[in-house]
Amino acid sequence: RALALAPIATQAGIIGAIEAINPIGGAFDPDALLVLTGLGSLAGTTLQNAELYEQLDAAHQRYRELFEDSVDPILITDWTGRILEANRQAIALSGYSDEELRSKTIEQLHEINAARLGNGWDALENGDSAGYESRLCRKDGTTHAIEVHVRRVEFEEATAVQWLFRDIKERKELDA
Repeated sequence: RALALAPIATQAGIIGAIEAINPIGGAFDPDALLVLTGLGSLAGTTLQNAELYEQLDAAHQRYRELFEDSVDPILITDWTGRILEANRQAIALSGYSDEELRSKTIEQLHEINAARLGNGWDALENGDSAGYESRLCRKDGTTHAIEVHVRRVEFEEATAVQWLFRDIKERKELDA
């Protein structure tokens, strides 16, 4: 007998409507219309946030797939060198398990070229990247020739350091 309608609005515009029905009849009072309009705005904001969350979740999933499926070993460390993440290739090349790698620092895995990274890795803090050759210390005690590419990245809402290792053992053997 009585119907009130309010828009569901987002920043992009009106995406729908919310309605209230009064089966008894009679007009809605102005406060009810104000509440209905507020609910429409809240619903619009909620729907927009849900869509943004889905986009962010999809982006995180794509990053995770790229990280795990990379052909090169990749490690993510904090600024003290503590390993936060390691992909499958890093685990395979080093011989350590994921848990063992996370208990180590990057300095325990290879010799860092301080001349390339600067004092306290300040070259990376400024957004620069660095590359150099080193040797990876494997779990079995052997070493493996690697080329290291280092850069600053955003990781879990903070800045971190990404270490990409390229296996150059065959190239070094050919050079020898």
